[in-house]
Amino acid sequence: MAYFDEAKAQRAVKFVEMLKLTDDFYGKPFVLMPYQHDVLWNVYGTMNEAGFRQFRDIYLEVPKKNAKSQLGAGIALYSLFNKHEPNGQIYGVAGDIEQATIIFRQAVQMIEQEPALLRRVKINMSSRKITNLKTGTFYKVISSEWRAKHGFNPSLVIFDELHVQPSRHLYDVMTRGSGLGRKQPLRYVITTAGEDPDRTSIAWEVHEKAVNILAYRDWE
Repeated sequence: MAYFDEAKAQRAVKFVEMLKLTDDFYGKPFVLMPYQHDVLWNVYGTMNEAGFRQFRDIYLEVPKKNAKSQLGAGIALYSLFNKHEPNGQIYGVAGDIEQATIIFRQAVQMIEQEPALLRRVKINMSSRKITNLKTGTFYKVISSEWRAKHGFNPSLVIFDELHVQPSRHLYDVMTRGSGLGRKQPLRYVITTAGEDPDRTSIAWEVHEKAVNILAYRDWE
């Protein structure tokens, strides 16, 4: 039976709100939008009967200019600095490596504004990797070449702009069977709607699955 752990929900919300924003809003406090608060509150507070997170796959279809990349960076950093889940593997994925690097760069800027966080990590911009020196958890941007990704054991995967994936291969590799060695892996899709007139892409498939789940819940 699922239950709600308010302390765990609060921990996630408070951590992200401790961070500072980047780009045009550099240095401003990260005041969560209502949808951002709801995502963190529900994902990190809802537990299954074994005491682990109930939700493993999260689909966020967000209009442009609603700080989805800032949220993605906050989510990545919460996992990176979560001492309760050491030795994690966090992967940033997108249609190409430059797109996946957008969230990574924002995460780096957020860390650099917090000396207490900066002291705990090693940042390698050339390899696009941040390593937590205390817990062994790392956050790394990976390319869209799917054939070399088998055997990963991710604790968190963040897919940015799923609608630009050229095929379903990378999504399948990073979600089906991945993270089996983890007690509570997370897979986020954070995307704008994009365009798919033929409705044959993996983005459309995941979108429709999310819509159908919501419709089923409303029917119940």
